Amino acid sequence: MCWIANAIVVHVLLLGYLLQIHFHSNLIENLKPQRTLRELDLEPPADRLVIFFIDGLGANTFFNNNCAAVPQIRELFLQQGLVGIIRTNVPTNSRPANVATFGGFPEDPSAIFTNFDANPTSFDTVFNRSRSTYGWGSIGVLEFFDNMPNGGVNLKFENYTDRQITLNCAADEWVSGRVKDFLAQDKNVNEVLNTTTSVFYIYLADMDMAGHIYNPKNDLYLKQLHSTQQRIRDMYDLFQEKFKDNRTVYLMTSDHGMTNFGSHGGGSFHETVVPFFFWGAGVNRKASNDGMTFTDLQLPFYQLDQIQLASLMSALIGLPPPMNNLGILPLGFLKATPKYEAQAAHLNALQLLEQVTSVLKRHGKWLSQFQKLNLKDIGHYNAQIERLFQLGCYQLAMNNSHEAAELAVECLEFYKNYYRSGLIAAMIASYLGWLYYLLLKLSNKEKKPTGGLNSSITRWLMLLGLLLVSLMLLQKIPGWTAFYLSLPIPMWILALRERPIEGRVIVAPITHTIWIGSISSLLVAAFFDRRLLWMGFVLFRCACNRQGFAQPSVKFVTWFFLVVLLGLFTMVPPSLGRRDTKLLSFSMLFALLRPLVLREHHKMRIWIINGCTLVMGAYLTYRKNDNVVVLMVFRQLAIANLAYGFICIPFSSSTTAQCRLNLIWFNLSTIYTLLSTSFESFFMQLLLMECLMSRKLNGEINLYKGCPLKNSYRYASFILLYAYLSFFGIGNLSSISSFDPNTGRLFMAGDTIIFTGFLVLLKLSIPSIVIIASMYLTCSFVRHNVREIFISLFLMADTMSLYFLLQMRSEGSWREVRYSVAHFMIAHCSIFVIMIISGISKLLLSSRELIISDTETEYNLNSLVVK
Repeated sequence: MCWIANAIVVHVLLLGYLLQIHFHSNLIENLKPQRTLRELDLEPPADRLVIFFIDGLGANTFFNNNCAAVPQIRELFLQQGLVGIIRTNVPTNSRPANVATFGGFPEDPSAIFTNFDANPTSFDTVFNRSRSTYGWGSIGVLEFFDNMPNGGVNLKFENYTDRQITLNCAADEWVSGRVKDFLAQDKNVNEVLNTTTSVFYIYLADMDMAGHIYNPKNDLYLKQLHSTQQRIRDMYDLFQEKFKDNRTVYLMTSDHGMTNFGSHGGGSFHETVVPFFFWGAGVNRKASNDGMTFTDLQLPFYQLDQIQLASLMSALIGLPPPMNNLGILPLGFLKATPKYEAQAAHLNALQLLEQVTSVLKRHGKWLSQFQKLNLKDIGHYNAQIERLFQLGCYQLAMNNSHEAAELAVECLEFYKNYYRSGLIAAMIASYLGWLYYLLLKLSNKEKKPTGGLNSSITRWLMLLGLLLVSLMLLQKIPGWTAFYLSLPIPMWILALRERPIEGRVIVAPITHTIWIGSISSLLVAAFFDRRLLWMGFVLFRCACNRQGFAQPSVKFVTWFFLVVLLGLFTMVPPSLGRRDTKLLSFSMLFALLRPLVLREHHKMRIWIINGCTLVMGAYLTYRKNDNVVVLMVFRQLAIANLAYGFICIPFSSSTTAQCRLNLIWFNLSTIYTLLSTSFESFFMQLLLMECLMSRKLNGEINLYKGCPLKNSYRYASFILLYAYLSFFGIGNLSSISSFDPNTGRLFMAGDTIIFTGFLVLLKLSIPSIVIIASMYLTCSFVRHNVREIFISLFLMADTMSLYFLLQMRSEGSWREVRYSVAHFMIAHCSIFVIMIISGISKLLLSSRELIISDTETEYNLNSLVVK
């Protein structure tokens, strides 16, 4: 069991490379906020900021036909303010956009593990730098700003849940009603008037909802846009009526756009370009814009990055930028004195240089440095700006601050992925060391004496490791980064200590390379094109049964027809036949008729229980399809059958391998059918029929007399191909991030994530449980060589996971990022799932009465272990 323990530890450690290379947090902690402009005796042009944040409005829709869909907003920007477009960050979802807009930096990559719905780390925003913030919107958005660093402000958010909004596209009405109720109370208005810096966050979600329901090209979507802009204009007029001091600045913008099909998350033009409109106090209508204008309206047209909004909003109301801000304040946008704008630009530069200082202090001086900026340069900049302010050279100070901010951003980008190349090299070396360890374990079947830790090469590696750790301590490399940079050393020590003292040392035999490379490449390609899995499956099965082509029998022709039919299933789109009651009923009938047609011998209670369960499943499926709630008693019966189907197998009185296999197949097929939503059960039955027919045609005795190494790879490939085919054939793996919760419709009343996840995993595991059980029962080579087969499985699965880790994406389309992570996790963890399935198969075969005989000896399957 030692190598299995090593495998568990190594795979846990290798997961760390995923985090360190692609999804480590880039936020710099323990920063200090800059002083406010009021603390510098400068009066800001505005006291309060009102943000109309529209969800799902793209720039193409807003500006189409000279802004015909937003006439009230157009009336405003024809008279005042700045209007233009914003380049958003990817993924184009609400949370990344809120983080970029109010925090001033792109989404933290580590948020992928919270599905971009929660905060993996704490960060600073415009809200908690202000003196008071009021917000109205969805709880799913407002909770992004919980548990933020406290800048002395109490976030007064009022939110709604999905249950409170009973009608489609009614969220804006709820929000505008709450805003009007707030402003209708004199005490609230007086409280705001007596506060120097206030922020109002008004989140309008109906446009996003309308886009998903109708799509942006639909007239109903444009009608919703007209309604939303009317509500914005009404709320603006109300703010102006309540606050008549001309000290309010307004921003209207969006989090992301949408494709013409009503989706978002990717990086297309329609998704990443959104409108913005700044107006009110402190906004300079004559800002420089490089000569860009509306074609027809003849107005200046501006472009900004989404992360620049945080620094611009902060400057308008006299705040320093948020501590983690990476946006550079656009010059000329403020309608203020030259001294004020220069000081705002200086605060922006100081905030960025504060981050640079923190980063530089954490790095040693021996490795490559960012040559354009260092701690000495930062000190020189501060002295220079102070002198320019004393001389009254505000324009020059502003330009110097802008240049310093640009250098700071460039420096932070340089150090953000400073160790990535080294970590990738260390990751490859670690994987190669682990694969070499597995090759040595596989080849040393006779368990010849190994060199252990006393060999000269392992001693040199230990010395190299100590030297490397010392250098990294001097270089001040962060702890986890240093650990993973040095991980190849212990990995190769682990591998090299397994080298036999005498005999040939394994380097890269052709047999290993062919099997590992071919099967791994086929399965990797299947993640992107399921047709390749079909081709590979057909070729592999035909190669194993190639002798049958010389004199094809009826059984051989039937088997070949099943192979082709199974391959065709992999080409069926996952959406085809989804939740088809007729297909499901046919598969239920097939599950009952198959053992009858094949004349399987089961006790009467087995026939009655499985038959009644399938009839009950068909009845409940039709009732559920009519939106009738499944009664508690039927759900309890379904769960009871699930438990009985597994538990009764090891206590069966069957003494022959075929009887036990028939019982496993019948019981688990019934359970699988209850978990199906369409044709999956029919596919599973065909898959198992092909598998068992292939075993009979293959000539297991002749195979066992062949090369043990090739046979280990052959059976490992057999297990992997069938496991992945059982996933792909029913469309699950290609949509790994969106399993159908309808799987558990007969077992529970509502969607329970944990129980639904358990049922989905059980459903995916059942075909492999039956196949591995059949291998234990029918293949003497498998019973003799469990250890070698599982080592071969590790070699192929880990080669796949190395490829997916090298191809990992941490930026760009939300879907592509999630899929790249899912692909790696499947390849990385599937082997352990197969080991668990193997253990379950053993338990189903564990019976004193069940004895398996072959040409050499007799086996009680209780003794099957992986050593």
